[in-house]
Amino acid sequence: MDFKAKAKKEEAKEEVVEAAPVPKAAKKKAPEVNDYKPMLAKLAAQLFEDPDWIYEKKLDGYRAVAFTSLNKKTSLFSRNGIDFKSAYAPVIKALDKLKVTAVIDGEVVAENKHGEGEFQILQNYRQSGELKGKLKFYAFDLLNLDGHDLRGLELLKRKELLKVIIKKLDDPIIIYSEHVEGTGKKLLAEAESKGWEGIIGKAANSTYSSDKRSGNWLKFKINKRQEAIIIGYTKPAGSRHYFGSLVLGMYKDKELVYTGNCGTGFNAASLKRLHAQMDAIKTSVKPVKEKVDQERTITWIKPKLVCDVVFTEWTDNMHLRHPVFKGLREDKTADSVTIVPAES
Repeated sequence: MDFKAKAKKEEAKEEVVEAAPVPKAAKKKAPEVNDYKPMLAKLAAQLFEDPDWIYEKKLDGYRAVAFTSLNKKTSLFSRNGIDFKSAYAPVIKALDKLKVTAVIDGEVVAENKHGEGEFQILQNYRQSGELKGKLKFYAFDLLNLDGHDLRGLELLKRKELLKVIIKKLDDPIIIYSEHVEGTGKKLLAEAESKGWEGIIGKAANSTYSSDKRSGNWLKFKINKRQEAIIIGYTKPAGSRHYFGSLVLGMYKDKELVYTGNCGTGFNAASLKRLHAQMDAIKTSVKPVKEKVDQERTITWIKPKLVCDVVFTEWTDNMHLRHPVFKGLREDKTADSVTIVPAES
């Protein structure tokens, strides 16, 4: 197919999408923040191929839901309802140009000079306001359009509508999240070669289940990555200042349990900043029941701070082996951090 023919085909497709009527089931109602919490993915042990599934890049940023409007400023919220209004003003300014009432699910990402998402850049920007990269918002789902709830529509239909909206905006900060259909092997290989965290698989005909972790969305990870709760820190040794390692925990059956120590992944700035945050929530109460490594040297803190770590494997007693600190997750609450085995 030559370029002109391809362009005409895309134009025709866009007209069809724009003209597509919203199903009668999608009743018109002003969208409210609490009604549109993000759908969550389950962790899968092994990639599978399925013609009825699509596969997307797993983004390394902060999940965010955008509420755009014809006559109001855009609102942007984390998965736990944290207002990102002041944190990511450039994203909100770009979304304001949409001039459509919509609810868009996506992710705020900071890209390095190679165009790859880097969580540490994003976290540093959130804390200091200094951006050493490019801020982007990747839009991957459309939940509401013009007051019509689209969550009952099939995923591919929602994405078709979303693509038209984002293409019309034509802003380098707002990106439509592309996907491949039926096979994820090539995308997973690309993820491995470029150092991505992994890919996401989604059932193409699935509806959107707000605030639920569904088997219709699956995470396929390259590196093992886990959120953990910081429950304490050990004394520094040698030339290191502030602290030696973080003491980590997670919830299992609603009980906080010890999952290991993390002593790598820090620089001078993060050691100082993290120590100040932990020092402010010190406690004399040990947060877990079981015996903890280096317990005599530990300063306990209230289990409030959530961090990201990468690690090699789970040990037999469910501790993280060789965890490396990647950054704090200020968009997530401690009670959401649980030990979740991969789906086989």
